[in-house]
Amino acid sequence: DNTKPIKIIPIGRTAPVLLEQTSTLLPASQTYHVGLKDSAEYYLDTMPEKFSNDDKVLVVIPELASHEVIDRVLSDILEKGAQQENMRIMTVLAAPSALAKLGLKFASVRMYAA
Repeated sequence: DNTKPIKIIPIGRTAPVLLEQTSTLLPASQTYHVGLKDSAEYYLDTMPEKFSNDDKVLVVIPELASHEVIDRVLSDILEKGAQQENMRIMTVLAAPSALAKLGLKFASVRMYAA
């Protein structure tokens, strides 16, 4: 639906590299950037103040070695009004322990890994 852009949120300094050709696949998108120090404090956060419950959100993180950073970002996105059913995670590498912990808390969020 080109009338409702997908909200794309890369996490960290290297995540935008994964999005270089995204505009050709998703011409109707808005990109926000997030960076965290030690999974606790944001050093960069350009996310909107609120998401509508029908916003489609794609969170991009290069690797999921642990669940803390992605847990914090997903929790904040949900607090701002997004729905788990409309959220996706894209990553290159995912540790089984991180996947297990995320699956318990965010069961409706789909994840795509290389």
